[in-house]
Amino acid sequence: MSSEVLGVNVLMTWDEIKARYRFLLKCHHPDVGGDPEKTHEIIEAFKALEQEQAKRAARGRG
Repeated sequence: MSSEVLGVNVLMTWDEIKARYRFLLKCHHPDVGGDPEKTHEIIEAFKALEQEQAKRAARGRG
């Protein structure tokens, strides 16, 4: 599940989730010695949450 990969929960704001995503990318990016597969997993998890957020916003629940 996307939220588990990013270590976020439903009580967090969208800004907090984005900050967590950026933090994880900085830690796991291959340019700083991180694992490319983990980086890809983080990116895909964030994309999934981003799509969910967009759907909620479109319905007026963002």
